[in-house]
Amino acid sequence: MLLSLKPTYSDLREFFSVFSNDYVFKILALIFQKPDKCSSASELASILGFHISTAKKNLELLHELGVLTKKIADDQQGRPTYYTLKTDQVEILLDLKTLSETVDYNISVPNVLIREKKGIYPRIQFILSENKSIKFISIRKRTKAHRTRTQHLNLTNDESKFLEYLPHPTMEPCSLSDLCERANITGLIRMRSLYNFVVKLRDLGIIKCVE
Repeated sequence: MLLSLKPTYSDLREFFSVFSNDYVFKILALIFQKPDKCSSASELASILGFHISTAKKNLELLHELGVLTKKIADDQQGRPTYYTLKTDQVEILLDLKTLSETVDYNISVPNVLIREKKGIYPRIQFILSENKSIKFISIRKRTKAHRTRTQHLNLTNDESKFLEYLPHPTMEPCSLSDLCERANITGLIRMRSLYNFVVKLRDLGIIKCVE
């Protein structure tokens, strides 16, 4: 039987600290070689030369992870605890879906007020796709040689949807969070990416931003 361990983000530091020392691997290897796949802390400590407290600590960690089962022998003197391997194979699986749902990003998203800047046309053009969504922004720039160059700013789906709700210059500015809500854009990562997009548009002189 294969045992898959899928740590969450909050578990990762403790999880990998368990498997970052030689004690755990020596304990697992020794228990595996025993015919009944079972041992006690005192037996492991005596064979491997560990202090018994070290053996107990690592056995308990492996038990908490679900690698070992444990049973107290009430019929024996001192009521020792025996630990038994659940499986011969342990797979450590980094499930990115689980991690993304549990990670603490510690990301802040400034809730700026924004609207389209006055007088951006014809320097700026919003080029539409066949379905009428904004495909990219065409930006005309004057070079030092007094020539006009055009560059294209390609947009992601979120950026395109976001711009559909951008207030015009004569309208009241709208907050970033409200615009994201109108565009049905949720999640700190997506909202922070849009804030970075807003900063880029501000620097290009396309929108006016009030922090």
